[in-house]
Amino acid sequence: MNVDDGHADLIYAYLNFQRFSQAHVRVGQFKEPFSYEVLYAEKHLDFVERSNIATSVAPAEDIGIMVHNLGRPYKSWFEYGVGVFNGEGSRLNDARNAAMEFAARTAIRPFVNGPGWTSKIAIAANLTYSAEQHRDVGFRPRTSEGFEVFPTLAVDGRRVRTGGDIQWFYGPFSAKAQYIRVVENRRSNQRDLITDGWHVDAMWLLTGQDRTLNVARGWELAVRAEALRVDAGEPFPVPDYIDEEGRAVLTQTARTRSFTLGLNRYVAPNVKVQLNYQHTAFTNPFLTPTSRVGEHVLRPSDSSPHKLLVRLQLFI
Repeated sequence: MNVDDGHADLIYAYLNFQRFSQAHVRVGQFKEPFSYEVLYAEKHLDFVERSNIATSVAPAEDIGIMVHNLGRPYKSWFEYGVGVFNGEGSRLNDARNAAMEFAARTAIRPFVNGPGWTSKIAIAANLTYSAEQHRDVGFRPRTSEGFEVFPTLAVDGRRVRTGGDIQWFYGPFSAKAQYIRVVENRRSNQRDLITDGWHVDAMWLLTGQDRTLNVARGWELAVRAEALRVDAGEPFPVPDYIDEEGRAVLTQTARTRSFTLGLNRYVAPNVKVQLNYQHTAFTNPFLTPTSRVGEHVLRPSDSSPHKLLVRLQLFI
């Protein structure tokens, strides 16, 4: 539950039935089976924030029912989750969006009995499908710190997310990569809205112990490269904005590329300090953090901000 300024939001509320060891049934509000990065609790994140693509489009908590063996892979090599969800997060569907969302994730550890350097490789595929949606705004493509890199557009029709990820642990080293692509239908005379992105991460536990999800103590160096792309298929005027000469600002695509260098200090099993340096480049000059002049005017800018992010985390 999140509590802020006297207001409380319920995040998790579910029952998990464990009659069959490889087919648990979970009912309530919980995370959809999709991106590993979203399924991980904040305690296990390698960086201060999740990747831009996961922040923008990956599903999180939703109301639904799921059959799974998450956390208890079959013979240590096969894991899955399949469910049907509300598709609106913690909000109930309205009459315009009555169709449910199907979500599935499968992960395999193909070399679990192989050589030590390959035994902790996990490869996963992810999918969500919504047959009908009628929303005034689709996804909000944005950086992990919340800057929206593209205007929000109305969507009308199917929404399909696909993607995959890979994780590898060996001694003090670990590496992770993820790709997600989303296709959202728009009106019949408009092109589909496509959002996709990837990230590749590498971590080195400088204090030398084996890297696992639960690090008790130590120092770690982390590096991430990532990209986010949005494409509306055809040019359109940015809503509510003009350029400095009073003309409509047309756009079709936007891309961002980010590089993050991190230092993690694991003080205790539930205490972590993270320091991240981040540099982001925006390829659409009208859609950058410094392109807005006043409330309704855009001007070209080659902004490539540098940021320093710090997190002190106590996980209870």
